[in-house]
Amino acid sequence: MSLLKHVTIIGSGAMGCLFASALENARRNRGADFQLPDYTMVTSWQEQIDAIQCGGLRVGYPDGSGAVLSLNVTNDLNSLPGADLVLVLVKGYQTKHVANRIAPLLSENAIVVTLQNGWGNEALLAKALEASKVFQGITSNGAELLRPGLLKVAGIGKTILPQTETGNDQMKAVANLFNYCGLPTEISAKSSELIWQKLAINAAVNPLSALTGLRNGELIADADLKARMFRIAGEMIAVAAAINVELDEESTRQAVSKVCEATSTNRSSMLQDVLRGRQTEIETICGAVVALADQHDILVPENRELLLAIRELDSRVPSGQELPIVIGPYAQTN
Repeated sequence: MSLLKHVTIIGSGAMGCLFASALENARRNRGADFQLPDYTMVTSWQEQIDAIQCGGLRVGYPDGSGAVLSLNVTNDLNSLPGADLVLVLVKGYQTKHVANRIAPLLSENAIVVTLQNGWGNEALLAKALEASKVFQGITSNGAELLRPGLLKVAGIGKTILPQTETGNDQMKAVANLFNYCGLPTEISAKSSELIWQKLAINAAVNPLSALTGLRNGELIADADLKARMFRIAGEMIAVAAAINVELDEESTRQAVSKVCEATSTNRSSMLQDVLRGRQTEIETICGAVVALADQHDILVPENRELLLAIRELDSRVPSGQELPIVIGPYAQTN
């Protein structure tokens, strides 16, 4: 594990807290037989910092157990050592704000891994950083931040990291670390297909949950909504094919069902945003798909309808209500 001496997690929402809490749990309970890196979660969300520093992060797990964890969280970029791994877990609409601010955080041989929802985050990060250092993976973990300092873990899924020509030793170290911390992780040569399959899941589940207010398990249990989710996923398959990414229809449908069932009690991240009056990630999910579909003259009526409906919800978000940009107090500037 000597390749990873320090991990910086960008983002203190549900996924940022889930990964940070997994690292902290491992350090607390299992660190004696495995060389674990230090870590820091970076955020400018002061309520979250105050809650964690005053009372720890309270975590509830699917089996009914719980823990209170003292996480390393800061908004002081100058206090951070060089990171060997930067894990980007901000909302998709925040990526361009943080991309230019990551470079000073990196050690010489660092890699940057995004596990964000949506399409286009890797390109934004690669444009701002050295492209060979930036990699996109996916995760199907389910979690909900109920309030600052309180995390509900709805389900632990699989995390997929890309097999690459460069950075493979670091990527193996990342996979080993996540697995040791109880987050099942694999490295796959088919990461592009899996990224688009995850995008299909996001498009099928998140907007419908946000519009209906239903949890993931309730969506898949409704026959009409299940059929609509499969139609949405079918549109994603057609768009993916236009950029030479081949998805199997039956496997994609099964993946949608499996994620909904594995995180049945979870409110999707988009529903959480709507309930809290915050901007959603619709532009990096359905918005990105509609844009690609238009470029290739592909009809995607389901995705277009969802995009317009969620944009209407986003238009009602008052200025300043969005989740704070999560990397330093200056990061609110455009």
